[in-house]
Amino acid sequence: MEFRYRGRDRVGNPVSGVLEAASETLAVKRLRDMGYYISQLEAERERWQLGGLFSQQPRVGLRDLALFTRQLAVVLKSGLNLATALGALEKQTENARLRSIIATLRGDVESGMSFASALQQHGSVFRPTYVNSVMAGETGGDLDGVLARLASSLERDLELTQKVKSAMYYPIAVACIAVLLIGGILVFVLPTFTAIFAESGMPLPLPTRMVIGLSVGLKKYALLILIGLAALVIGAGRLLRRPDVRRSLDELKPKLPVVGKLVRQMIVARFSRTFATLLGAGVPLLEALRIAGEVVGNVVVQEEIATVAEGVKRGENLAVPLSRIRTFPPLLSQMVAIGEEAGSVETMLTRIADMYDLEVDQTVRGLTSLVEPLIILVLGGGIGLIVASVFLPMVSMVQALGG
Repeated sequence: MEFRYRGRDRVGNPVSGVLEAASETLAVKRLRDMGYYISQLEAERERWQLGGLFSQQPRVGLRDLALFTRQLAVVLKSGLNLATALGALEKQTENARLRSIIATLRGDVESGMSFASALQQHGSVFRPTYVNSVMAGETGGDLDGVLARLASSLERDLELTQKVKSAMYYPIAVACIAVLLIGGILVFVLPTFTAIFAESGMPLPLPTRMVIGLSVGLKKYALLILIGLAALVIGAGRLLRRPDVRRSLDELKPKLPVVGKLVRQMIVARFSRTFATLLGAGVPLLEALRIAGEVVGNVVVQEEIATVAEGVKRGENLAVPLSRIRTFPPLLSQMVAIGEEAGSVETMLTRIADMYDLEVDQTVRGLTSLVEPLIILVLGGGIGLIVASVFLPMVSMVQALGG
């Protein structure tokens, strides 16, 4: 959930922005940890806009953010100051919403605000990983280097997301085409044969009666069926936003027979890369753990990662509490243990992320090769059933005429 807040910082300056948190209690805790005294906090209201088709402000996607970050890192590396660099990017950014945000960032920086504080005002676009990395980069005087690492992390995350989406689009598209094709046959083609069967007066076999009943029902109640499907989709969307339902699903997804493996691989890859990026930027270990836990996209795993921070506070090595997280493979804690001994935890985490990116790619390919014949089988079976139900009485009619 996203929460819009207003208040003041430790020195009394007004602050406002949008913060993402699982609940209002966690939002208040995070704002207090940031040193803010909050006077107003409210959940952002959801806007339903038919998938954003009629929204005047386009969303800032991962591709837009990665491109902006990479360009800003390059421009700063060339020697321009931050305000001038933001001004240059503002002129060439195509996304209208991002262009407006960059203009606001430039104004805030020119007025003396730190870049991290300016980014924090746009929490729906710049996540805690981004803001905290920039904050560490500004403190350490290596903002361009931190932005370059952030850009690389965003680009890999974008690549990973696109692989999974592309694997999902194909079966969904084929399934939709199959539904439309079978529906078209039932609604527009089958009624012609139904009239012929009615005129013949012959008793129809059970499969034919079932298919004809389905055809009549689709034609008669098409509008009600569409309304019901729309209501089902909207209701499911609202139900999935409930914290208790989301938690139950997050606990179930890694345990699923086939898809669960892909879910676990994505969680490990995302956690490892985000954690490595934050440590490389100079973010403190406990803060990096908290933020990396938030980006895995799983409430249950996020809570388990919080116990890792508690273990580190008690004096345990990082690898020990990591080994207790059920979703993480033993290899993760083993490589982290080696990294702790060699002083190269960030490098080890990056290698794990790269390795699991490859595993995600292989798993996606395997799932795609598994789903393709299954869809063809279902599509062929559906059409075959309809054809058979039509030809059975036709054969009987021909035999009757011949006899």
